[in-house]
Amino acid sequence: MILENAVNAAFNTYIYSLRALLRAYDIDYKSIEWKYPRNKARVYRDRLPTLEELKYILDKASLKQKVVVLLLISSGMRQSTMKTIKLRDFAYDDENQILRINAYSSKSRHSYTTFATKEFWDTFLHWLGELKTSHKIGQDDCIFKKYYFCRNGIVNEVSDYHWSHMMSDEINARIFDKCDALKRQDGDVKFSAHTLRKFFKTACVNSGMKELYSEAMMGHKTSIQQIYFTPTEDDMMKEYKKAAPKLTITSVVMESSDRMKELEKRMNAMEEELKYIKSRSSLLKSSI
Repeated sequence: MILENAVNAAFNTYIYSLRALLRAYDIDYKSIEWKYPRNKARVYRDRLPTLEELKYILDKASLKQKVVVLLLISSGMRQSTMKTIKLRDFAYDDENQILRINAYSSKSRHSYTTFATKEFWDTFLHWLGELKTSHKIGQDDCIFKKYYFCRNGIVNEVSDYHWSHMMSDEINARIFDKCDALKRQDGDVKFSAHTLRKFFKTACVNSGMKELYSEAMMGHKTSIQQIYFTPTEDDMMKEYKKAAPKLTITSVVMESSDRMKELEKRMNAMEEELKYIKSRSSLLKSSI
């Protein structure tokens, strides 16, 4: 790890795991001197994106890429959580126009509830409609793990480990790196999937959402939340509604082909209306 110039966060993660293992065997880990490099800076600048930058990303992204970006922005979930989501985990509330999601945190290993905006739900349904033209999708299918990387109608079955690496490459290389305006002069990317999680947290704080609610929606598990804090889903939805406007980036950006289809529908409707008007006018003339 030292030779690969790993950052402090990586060392802390591994050391935390080792300490947990030692505690399990009643070994005194406090007497061990843990050595690792200090003040190691990251090789990229992970800052909060602006609203205009997120609009720019969505404008450049494909339909399924929009789905991923909007989900991470509006739900605050980790990238790894997406691979566990099944179609039945989505429940849209028409009255509040908010999507409830039953999520599972692979990091803290517990189920929790989070939410997403109508903007994401509309985009997701559009993508799901395209998938259903070539796949028979069931309610118990892990929608992102099974169908996101399918090519030419063929499902690409991969392990959780490989899927996570493929999604990291998708977000960093194919979504963020492709946006020239987001690149630094040294070539390193500014944003990552975790950046969108930071955007969610910041929007929650700025909207006045209570701290414990936003932590619960992000899948953080603390002793206080686990033992004492047990909010109802209605309470959580009320808090999420405060942040929903700040988590809505733009109206759904449709593909050019989708725009053409929409225009064709409108033209057909106008033609039918004109035919009806002409037929009515001819009937009136004949009656006169």
